[in-house]
Amino acid sequence: MVGAKHSEMNRKIISLPKEYKRRISIEVNSNQPLFINKLFSLKPDFIGVTWIGNFEDVIVEDIPPIKMAQTLISNDFIVLLHIPCRNLSKKSAVEILEVIKSIGVRNILVLKGQSAFIKEKDDSKVDFPYAGHFVEFVKQTFDDYFAIGVAGYPYKHPSSLSIAEDMNYLRDKVSKGADFIVTQASFDESMYETFHERCLLYSIDIPIFAGSIILKSPEEFHRIRRLCKITDRCDIKEFVENEDGNEQIFGRRKFVELGRKILGNRNFAGIHVFSVNNSMLNNDSLIDVVNELLEVER
Repeated sequence: MVGAKHSEMNRKIISLPKEYKRRISIEVNSNQPLFINKLFSLKPDFIGVTWIGNFEDVIVEDIPPIKMAQTLISNDFIVLLHIPCRNLSKKSAVEILEVIKSIGVRNILVLKGQSAFIKEKDDSKVDFPYAGHFVEFVKQTFDDYFAIGVAGYPYKHPSSLSIAEDMNYLRDKVSKGADFIVTQASFDESMYETFHERCLLYSIDIPIFAGSIILKSPEEFHRIRRLCKITDRCDIKEFVENEDGNEQIFGRRKFVELGRKILGNRNFAGIHVFSVNNSMLNNDSLIDVVNELLEVER
């Protein structure tokens, strides 16, 4: 609850009291201005901070996502800091983790990193070829100080050859210490439920936050569909074809409809709204949509 001081342990997402009713969390872009006054209105359960780009020549304390995380924590928000691991050495990883520990970060989302920013393609030449290697390193080095999140893919990761291969990678990350999962965005509730069932089949039983996105245009939908290899479904295609093209309301109906189903499903810890642009906060469009989503709970 924003505005009340969180205890040190309660800053870990997985340590929130069981009676705490999780509802919604959001992601902000660390390369864009932060409209913190709007975040107070939104009252998210936690805020994900993206890590976009390489900062090997930047003093750790001055790395943009770390500075943004510090600002949010100083305003009493719970932070989930993204950490792409592929370009990190063990030395640089410890430096980063020690700094974020000192400013109060308790939650990290471990990712391999965007291919556009990966410098070394040879797995044998890096300390952390995949997210699972970094998860294991963090657990061995910092024990349980950090709550560690990893990505899950309802449609499978685009580079995985099969669902089975993808789930084995996820199970490996969990076995090495991952505490919770944030899924890739979907526009189909059944895909989230199928993913949950698949997790149980692979003996994965940790909290799952369903990733979601508020579409702004048909073009954005088709771009995400291609990027994430989303399978066409008649109802989704009909939604895209019939929805108003005005970017202020495009995707709002689908997000609210899907979000209410997720929030009513006990198999999920909450819904996590991915960032497209921080300007959505400044013009109140995100706040309006979230308020509409939560209306039924008032």
